[in-house]
Amino acid sequence: MARYFLAFGVVMISLVRPSQPARAEETIQHPPKVAGQELSANSYNQTEFIHMPASLLGPSGLIFTQSTDTLAPGRLELGIGINHQHSSIPNYVINEVSPTLTLGLPKKLEFSAHLPYLFDFGTRGSHEDAREDLDASLKWRFLDQNGERNLPSLGLSLTYFFPFASDNNPAGVHFGLINHWGFRALLLSSAEIDLLQPVASYVVGVYLDGGTFVRDIGTTFGEKHGIVDAGVILPLTGSRQLQLILEGNFTFRDKVQFEGNYDGLTGALRFVTPHFNISAGVQHRFMLDAAVNDTDRLFIQGSYLF
Repeated sequence: MARYFLAFGVVMISLVRPSQPARAEETIQHPPKVAGQELSANSYNQTEFIHMPASLLGPSGLIFTQSTDTLAPGRLELGIGINHQHSSIPNYVINEVSPTLTLGLPKKLEFSAHLPYLFDFGTRGSHEDAREDLDASLKWRFLDQNGERNLPSLGLSLTYFFPFASDNNPAGVHFGLINHWGFRALLLSSAEIDLLQPVASYVVGVYLDGGTFVRDIGTTFGEKHGIVDAGVILPLTGSRQLQLILEGNFTFRDKVQFEGNYDGLTGALRFVTPHFNISAGVQHRFMLDAAVNDTDRLFIQGSYLF
């Protein structure tokens, strides 16, 4: 499934003509008006969808998939996400709250931090509250989208994981993703495509990221696995403020606690303004281990751009 989804995304980005980014002089003629106003004030955020908010994990993007958009220097976005996941085999319940901070830097750079917290986590007959690990990301868009040459924008996202998790608990569970250190590197690609030209204008966004995650190499907890995310944004109204988000999220050789290998399909609705957004949806995880049940991850996320 993963390779077909990835191939579809590559074809969409490489063969369909990307839409031209809005320019300040097009603000009056280019719908929607609010999108043109936002773009003229913030050339770092390339999107024609008014504003590309922080993802559930911190960097700007969809829900799990990152985009190449970066906040303008000095702009700050604060976000909060809540998600719920239940599994019968193995038996656990995860309730997680995830504060995020995203900051725009010069040179098309963006910094973000993400600190998840478990509340009423249930397993082995106990219920716990616990910190998870802190991660900090630096994203760089090194190539802008070029409509004339049919080129998507490209970026690089680097994330370092700091050990911050709670360990002392009656359930005997380590709540962190890492024990000492972890690192994630992703190559990003984004394109916004006008599908109906010259008959009409219907812009959709296509987003890809892929890379690797490694942790604690050289120890008994050492691990590395691959990551591929692909997604689209489909506007549901003429103002593009109401959006449908569809994603495929895949891991390879993943042995993270409670999860293992899975293919995930994510669907969400997002309402976005130049400063505020709220997103809600579900990710269904198809667990590739026959001894583990599929799960649904329900989430709601919002952020405010200062």
